[in-house]
Amino acid sequence: MRKQSINSIIITTLMILLSACGGEESSYSSTSTKLVQATSSISSTTNPIIINAGAVNGIKVMCNSTELVTDIDGSIKCDKMPISVYLGEFKLGDVNSIPIDGFIYTQDLLHLTRADIAHPEVTKLSMILQSLDKDADPLNGITLDSNVLDILGSHLNNSTILVNLTFDNIESIIQDVIQTALSQDSTSKLKAVSYDTAQSNLAESVANAPTLTYDQRTEGGI
Repeated sequence: MRKQSINSIIITTLMILLSACGGEESSYSSTSTKLVQATSSISSTTNPIIINAGAVNGIKVMCNSTELVTDIDGSIKCDKMPISVYLGEFKLGDVNSIPIDGFIYTQDLLHLTRADIAHPEVTKLSMILQSLDKDADPLNGITLDSNVLDILGSHLNNSTILVNLTFDNIESIIQDVIQTALSQDSTSKLKAVSYDTAQSNLAESVANAPTLTYDQRTEGGI
């Protein structure tokens, strides 16, 4: 009787273990499927978001030959390459494919890696974009006012070469745009963003981007 009882316990225990393993395998399979689906969704996106310290709303984008303006969340609907981004007639840069995470950072537009936060041209563009944010809080999103972009157009245009502009030039341009905007609208909240703050804000934004695996970053070129 004791032997039969022991055998029954062993058999029951084995059944429980097998059942647990089967459940774990099922759970793992389900999780893997979700990960594959998520990755597929990211890599096939046709609604990229233009982003610096925050998503950029109101910026001009050329989707191949079609002119668009980003929505409030910084997104555009575009499945034709290249994608080029402009402040008025001044071209910030372009991408020939949408990064795997669906975000187009300033670094991407300049064909740099996401880690190139301190690159001089990245910092110059970051200072400009963040300083033109309507509510002076670029980390919650950068909203560009069309009137402010018109003012900026007197300084930056299609013949401007970014690398030729010094940081003193950039600061001078920003100050002039802010003062002119304030003279036209006393409620303007535009605030100049410094070299260090622009880099810090961009670094925080990049750090908060969706986590990707090494293979995903390699595939996406970021």
